[in-house]
Amino acid sequence: YKFLVTLLDSRHQNVCYFACGVLTNLTSERIGRILLKEEGTITRLVECLRDFGPSDWQLATVVCKALWNFNEDVNEAETVIGNEETNTLLDLLASFLDEQITEHCCWNVDLLEYQRTYWEVEFKPVAIKLLDKIHHHHSYLEPLPEPF
Repeated sequence: YKFLVTLLDSRHQNVCYFACGVLTNLTSERIGRILLKEEGTITRLVECLRDFGPSDWQLATVVCKALWNFNEDVNEAETVIGNEETNTLLDLLASFLDEQITEHCCWNVDLLEYQRTYWEVEFKPVAIKLLDKIHHHHSYLEPLPEPF
C-alpha cells in the first residue's frame, strides 16, 4: 500500500490517475480503507485533487470516487477524513463545482469543449454526491478539548 500512496506524490498526472484508480478499487473493501487510511492516503488524495483537479477532470473524478469509498460506512466525515482535510475538501469541491471554472481550466483550446463535457457528465455528478455526503456527516462544531 505504501507504494501506491507514494505514487500520489508524483508530479505526473497520469501516474496519479492510475494510482487513484487502483486505490478506488482497494477502498471498496473495509480492510483496504483501514490499511490505506493508516498510510495517509486521504491527505494525499486531497492534495492530488487540489493540485490537478481543474486541469484534469478525469483525475479529479477518480479521486472523488476513492474519497467516496473511504466514507462508505461513516457517520462523521471528520472521523475518516480528518477535520482539516474535510474543510479543505469542502472548499475544493465547492470551487470545482462552480461552472465558471470550466472556462479557465483548460490551457489547450482544442480540448476545451471536451473538458467542459467531461466536467458536466462525469465529474460534476460524482463531486455533488461526495459533497452532499460530507455535508450530511460534517459537524461544524469545534471539538471539545481533551480533559486533563
